[in-house]
This record gives sequence, structure tokens and C-alpha cells, in this order.
Amino acid sequence: MIDIAMSRPKVLIVEDDHALSEVLHYNLLKEGFNVFRVFDGREAIEQARLKQPEIVI
Repeated sequence: MIDIAMSRPKVLIVEDDHALSEVLHYNLLKEGFNVFRVFDGREAIEQARLKQPEIVI
């Protein structure tokens, strides 16, 4: 069985405005991306190392 989430491009959203982060998250999910969100730079660095996203916004 293939894990669908593993084949979708990973996007890490780094945004301290929760409303804007939610809009980006919703739209990227709708387009088929595997999306992760963080709200500060320090956590962004940690999550980028762990998740290894294809793009960081």
C-alpha cells in the first residue's frame, strides 16, 4: 500500500499571523500539497530539518 501523503510535495508555512497561516494552509491542502505550519523562526528551522520540505513559505 502506498502512503499518499508521502508522494505529495511538502510545504512548510512559517507565519506568525494565524489567520493568514490558516488561509495558506487551506489553499495548499486543497491543491494537493502536504502542509506543515509553524509560527516562529526557531521552530521553522527545527521543522525544516525534520520534515525536509520541498518549499518554505
